[in-house]
Parts: sequence; C-alpha cells; structure tokens
Amino acid sequence: MLKFTQAQFEFLLFVDMQDDWHRSYFFERVSEQYASSPELPFDATEYENLMTELQTLSTDRVANLQFALCAFGNI
Repeated sequence: MLKFTQAQFEFLLFVDMQDDWHRSYFFERVSEQYASSPELPFDATEYENLMTELQTLSTDRVANLQFALCAFGNI
C-alpha cells in the first residue's frame, strides 16, 4: 500500500494536474518539478521517501496512481 504525507499527496496532485504525463515519464517529472520548485513543498527526507515509494511501482501501478490523482484532483 502506498503511503504519502499530506504535502507529498498535494505535490503529486499538482504535478499530475499540469498535464497528462505518460506513466514512463511521471517519475522523472516529479523529480524535475521538485528540483525546480521555488519553495520546496517538503524537506529532503520526505522527498527521498516519496521517490523511494514511486520507484517501487510498476508502470501499471503508476498509471493507476495517476488515475487516482486525477480523480482526487477533480473532487
């Protein structure tokens, strides 16, 4: 089961809502967005934990995550 902090979840929503990222690019896009954020949404330890969680996902699970983020973003 995936576990995200509130800040991580909101950050993922923000990244996903910007565009319909292909699941093979989503991990890289999250990393790029975090690095380019003028105000980091959470500290480096939370970032490392988030990226570790994302790296364990298959491309199908990334697609499912993106679908869920899209659904939550539209609520």
